Amino acid sequence: MAAFALKKARGVNNISKVFSQANKMPTLIATNGLAPTLTFMASKNEYKETLNAFMEWMSEESVFSLKKPSDANDFIDKILRLDSAMYRTITNEAIEFYGWFRRFITAIKG
Repeated sequence: MAAFALKKARGVNNISKVFSQANKMPTLIATNGLAPTLTFMASKNEYKETLNAFMEWMSEESVFSLKKPSDANDFIDKILRLDSAMYRTITNEAIEFYGWFRRFITAIKG
C-alpha cells in the first residue's frame, strides 16, 4: 500500500491542492463515513486526483479488489452494495491508504 501511495503521490499534478485534500481525507472518512466522503469527492471536480488514487488502489492493488469501476458513481455503488462487515473493512482500508498518501504528499511538498 505504501509503495502504491508513493507512486500516486509522485504523479500528482497540483501538489498544493492535493496536499490540502490528502490532509483531510482520514478525518473526513472517520467523521462522515466512507460513502458520504466518496460521494462528496465525486461531486467536486477538484478532488478527482485524490479520489482516483483510492479507486485505483481498490480496483488494481488491494487484496479486497473491487472490479474496475467505469466511473466514480459506479465505484460508490459497489462500495454501498458491500455487506456491513466488508464496508467497515474497506473504510479502514481507505483511512490507511489516505494516511500513507498524506504522508508522501507532505514529504514531496516539503
